[in-house]
Amino acid sequence: MVHTLTIAMLLTTAVPLTGPQTRQLAAVRDGSALLDEPGFYVLLEKAMSWPGTAGDEVGAMIADYPALHAGPSAYRGRRYLIEGKLLRSVQPARFARAGPWENTWRQWVVQWGSASSDVAVVYMVNPPRARVGASVRLPARFYKIWRDTDQQGVASDYPVFVGRYAAVSVRAAWAQPAVLAAALAVAALAYFLLRRRVVATRRHDFPLRGSRGNRGSASRRTMQPVLPQDQCLSDDPAEALEQLQCYSRIDED
Repeated sequence: MVHTLTIAMLLTTAVPLTGPQTRQLAAVRDGSALLDEPGFYVLLEKAMSWPGTAGDEVGAMIADYPALHAGPSAYRGRRYLIEGKLLRSVQPARFARAGPWENTWRQWVVQWGSASSDVAVVYMVNPPRARVGASVRLPARFYKIWRDTDQQGVASDYPVFVGRYAAVSVRAAWAQPAVLAAALAVAALAYFLLRRRVVATRRHDFPLRGSRGNRGSASRRTMQPVLPQDQCLSDDPAEALEQLQCYSRIDED
């Protein structure tokens, strides 16, 4: 049982760094804007050879970000577990040295804390497809503290990692605020249209009192009583007038 567990850990744990690789990492300069250093390619090559799949976190420690900022050289090359919200996923710029990672790699910006500045930059050599806003969890080796300067000249320091695979979870679509608002708007519109249709149907089946009266008057005007075919007006003017007055009273009733 013990031997089986040991073999499983060896198969799923990232291959450790060699002596020359460790020395290359030791030469990395923190607090600079330069990312293209020999130590960066060491971690890219190691990440390409990592066995396992998403969810394999053996050997990864919970990242202590304040400690990384305070003494990066003491933690360089160690494997950490990064968890948070994906803020950005872009294709990295071309570096001096090419490699197989260029076919699939992405630069992820992950917000690990509540503050907007609590972010980590992770170069993923073979990441899964993930949308901005998704929750991600991934193991990655710490590379350096990178200093970035924005357009206003304000400099900020970010920890940079190199990883390969990640677990991605997305909230249900209906739980997204924008989607929920759109669904409520569609439901309100459907209710409004349905209500208009019901009201229009009721007006057609049960017309207003005034309209019914007008329709009745028109009916009486158009459906005037006529004399039976076998009866004609009398030749006597007095009797003929009396016959017409009789039918006129019937129409009025």
